[in-house]
Amino acid sequence: MEDIITTKDKHGIKLEEYEGVYSLTACYNGYTQWGKQKVNKTDYSEKDRPIRVVLGDKDQAVKALLDIVNKIEEAPF
Repeated sequence: MEDIITTKDKHGIKLEEYEGVYSLTACYNGYTQWGKQKVNKTDYSEKDRPIRVVLGDKDQAVKALLDIVNKIEEAPF
């Protein structure tokens, strides 16, 4: 399930599933994007982590993605 979906130019996303939890991971030029996460107001994590959006279990993921599609279709621009 780790096929990258190209979104624009070299940008893309990858749908991943781990222990029943689905997430979207940012990709660029075929590689996962990594970064330091903010842990409080001024500090960042010591280690880089994949830039990921957690969608939840299968039902939650489907609902979230459908909500995104609906918002894009309703957008006035």
